[in-house]
Order: sequence, then C-alpha cells, then structure tokens
Amino acid sequence: MSLDKFFVQEMQKNGFDVEFKQLQKIYTSSRKNNAEEIAKRKRIAERERNFMHEAMEQYDVDQ
Repeated sequence: MSLDKFFVQEMQKNGFDVEFKQLQKIYTSSRKNNAEEIAKRKRIAERERNFMHEAMEQYDVDQ
C-alpha cells in the first residue's frame, strides 16, 4: 500500500479523522503483525511435517 497526501485527503473527505503519520503507524504495525503470523504458521507447518515424518519412520510406512 502506498500512502501519500492524496490518499490522506480522500480519507479526510470521506469522514475519517486521520493524519499521514497515524496511517503510516497503523500500516507498519499491521505488516509487523502479519509477518509474525506468517512465521508462526510456518513453524506449525514444520512441526506437523516433522511429526508425520517421524510417525511414518516409526511405523515403517512407505511414502
């Protein structure tokens, strides 16, 4: 998302009481949270893959 003064003006014209710095802070925070969520999902997927791999080896299941 690209924030610029025209976007902020449109938001203000549409009844949103925001400033550029506020929107920038909100956007940055949301991207950080998203990155953390993606990393969390990757860790969970990796654990599940490892668990399945270990279970298949333990029970000698052919892939």
